[in-house]
Amino acid sequence: MLIEPLLASLFIGWLRGGSLLRLSEMNLAYPGVMIGALLARRFLPMIVIGPFARWRFLALVLIYLVLLAALAAGKASWGTAVAALGIFLNLVVIAANGAMPVSLGAAKEIGYKGAFGAAVFADGLHRALTSGTRLAWLSDTIAYGAPVPLRSVISIGDVFLAVGVFILVQENMAYKAKHLKKPL
Repeated sequence: MLIEPLLASLFIGWLRGGSLLRLSEMNLAYPGVMIGALLARRFLPMIVIGPFARWRFLALVLIYLVLLAALAAGKASWGTAVAALGIFLNLVVIAANGAMPVSLGAAKEIGYKGAFGAAVFADGLHRALTSGTRLAWLSDTIAYGAPVPLRSVISIGDVFLAVGVFILVQENMAYKAKHLKKPL
C-alpha cells in the first residue's frame, strides 16, 4: 500500500519543481534501520518459520517499535508525525489481538475468494475479524481495489501511514528557499 502514495508523491513533487536529490537531505534518523525493518515486515512469514513461527507476533511488535523509534529519533515534521500515527494505530490493534484482524467481507469485495482465509491467515500475521475482535475499527476493514497485484484490505493506520509518507516526500522534495544562493 505504500508504493502508490510514494510514486504519486514523487510525481507530484517533480511537477512542483522538486528534485530527487533533495530527498537525500531528508532528516530521517537511521534510514537503513527503517528500510531493514520494512523488509523484515514484508518477509517475516518467510524468515520466521518452523519451530520459530510462534515468535512471529513478538518479531512483528518489535519491527513496529523499531519503526516508531527511528521516526521519533529524526527531525519532527508533519509527515513523520502522521506516518508514526499510522504505525502506532497498527501496532495497537495487532498487540490487542495477537495479529492484524482482517474483514472477510472487505476481502470478498476486492475479489478474494474462500482460499483467502487459508492463504493469508497462514502467515501468522493476520486473523479473521470476528465479533470478539478488540478495537475492530482499527483492523483491516477497507477494501482497497487497486490493480490486481496491489489490491488489498487496509486499515485506518495504513491510510495514515500512506498519507504520512506522501507528506514526508512532499516536505523534502519540494523547492525550499534554503537552496537559494545568498547575494554577495
